[in-house]
Amino acid sequence: MAAHRSRRRWAYARIVPWGVVGVLLLALAGPGLSWAAPYHRSVVEVGYATAIPGAAPGPTVLPVNLTDAPAFDPNNLTAPASVNVTLRLSNTGAYDHTFTLSSVPGRAVLKPTWTPRQVDQFFQNHTPIVNVSVAPGATVVVNLSFAPSQALNYYQYVSVVPYQFQAGMAGVFYVSGGSPSYNLTESTTDSLSFLPNELAVLNVTHFPVIAHVVVTNTGTFSHTFTVSPLANYTISVANYTSFFFTNTPLISLPVPSGAGSTVAGNLTIRGPGVYEYICLIPGHFAAGMYGFLYVNLPPPPPPPAPSTALIQGWLLGIAAIFLGVALVLAFAVSYIGRRPREPTPVPESPASPH
Repeated sequence: MAAHRSRRRWAYARIVPWGVVGVLLLALAGPGLSWAAPYHRSVVEVGYATAIPGAAPGPTVLPVNLTDAPAFDPNNLTAPASVNVTLRLSNTGAYDHTFTLSSVPGRAVLKPTWTPRQVDQFFQNHTPIVNVSVAPGATVVVNLSFAPSQALNYYQYVSVVPYQFQAGMAGVFYVSGGSPSYNLTESTTDSLSFLPNELAVLNVTHFPVIAHVVVTNTGTFSHTFTVSPLANYTISVANYTSFFFTNTPLISLPVPSGAGSTVAGNLTIRGPGVYEYICLIPGHFAAGMYGFLYVNLPPPPPPPAPSTALIQGWLLGIAAIFLGVALVLAFAVSYIGRRPREPTPVPESPASPH
């Protein structure tokens, strides 16, 4: 029995030192891996927009009837910016009317409670875009074009004949942004990140500009692609819910779950700057699901990998010392315990006399 225990101690003496060496090697490998990790996190993927070539749009013809109701028919018009617009103004009544288009953006800048004098004073202070009088039974053709800076705004048109505006002869003209000028592609992942995590729209010559964005889900989780309307503003995990409650996003696309699911939409950008985009699904933004859209600003280069030459030198020195000590101990213990000790003979008891 004692011999068996001795052999077991001898086996432990051979195995344990080498186990210690292995543990030390694993422990020293850990810091090396931890220093390599920041390099991977520092890599930034950038997606650059591609310009959409297209022919110049043709003219837009908008017929408008001026009636004795008094009213405009229709009382709402829409045309894109940078397009030649032709208004065909036909007076279908028996009274004179005017078509006076305000140059001040807004859906309710002119108030129907104003007196005719106040309306006249407003247009003296703010020269209208269009101001024509149309006699009964006549048709007047007006050509105009809205500048890109006027896009995405509403402009009122009224009749300034006394009390016609006050009686309801008014309408709203909406200037749209036109067709998309750029293509953007984005992907979402189950690692709760955007790929790429930076987008760039460069060489924009005028604003606002419209970009067509396509977002593809590469994983199984659902996400959103939600872009801040404020340039050069950093959203925080603590305030993003209240921020988007009070600031309508430039675009917020729900990305369906399932690999290969795709959603698309138009993103209207009003000016240069850096716009942050995030995922609104609870927990995703906090886990790092965000990115930045650079407009007419080159994305910054990815941060360089941290220099670990000095630190790795120290690590190698310490590793060499510990490994040397561990090897010496392992050899020493192995040599000392190479042969199990012979069991000490037990003296026999003298035979008892019979």
